[in-house]
Amino acid sequence: MIASSTETWRVIARVLDRILANTKLAASEPPSTAFDSKRVPCITMEEYLNRVSYYANCSPSCYVVAFIYIDRLLVNNPQMKLTGRNVHRIALAAIVLAIKYVDDLYMNNLVYARIGGVTLQEFNYMEIGMLTLLNYDLYVDSEAYFEYFNELMLQYLKIEEEEWKTEKMEDCSETPYKPIRNVESMGSIYTVSSIPVSYTHLRAHETDSYLVCRLLLEKKKKKKK
Repeated sequence: MIASSTETWRVIARVLDRILANTKLAASEPPSTAFDSKRVPCITMEEYLNRVSYYANCSPSCYVVAFIYIDRLLVNNPQMKLTGRNVHRIALAAIVLAIKYVDDLYMNNLVYARIGGVTLQEFNYMEIGMLTLLNYDLYVDSEAYFEYFNELMLQYLKIEEEEWKTEKMEDCSETPYKPIRNVESMGSIYTVSSIPVSYTHLRAHETDSYLVCRLLLEKKKKKKK
């Protein structure tokens, strides 16, 4: 569960990690964009965004807006895919653009470059590159914002539920199940039984356009019809 709105960055990190877990890319494929690093960073998305959140000190809404920018980036440029080599830099550039667009106060690019672990020249190149690929479209209306926010929370909770169930299954496999005996109730003998919990697996990444939110893609298709 999300403890507070200040942990919105954690929601974004977990959803991006899930997308990466289902993205296949040859390890030998050379970097092709301004966002691709030479190797996969050893820091996870959750650790990375935790660092960004700590030092950037931006409003929670910036992370939702940044996610919308990432979504637009992938939809407008279907040849691009989120990979372990580019997701950190894409997220950093999107967050900083969101901070500059949403928040009243923000720092200079040198500070954000140091927070993200890149040089100033690299960060400037990434920022310009993202603006170009987004066609400088940074506007997000309230309807789109809450639509994305609700979908992100839904996907986050599904991920948490799936991991919780996996942990429970591992615990059960390590510890043999033993029914409770001699528990009398109304003169009958009862044993503990497990009740299956229904769960719909996350399928947001399985789209031709790599749109993160399947629900939003379907709505866009309906509008075009």
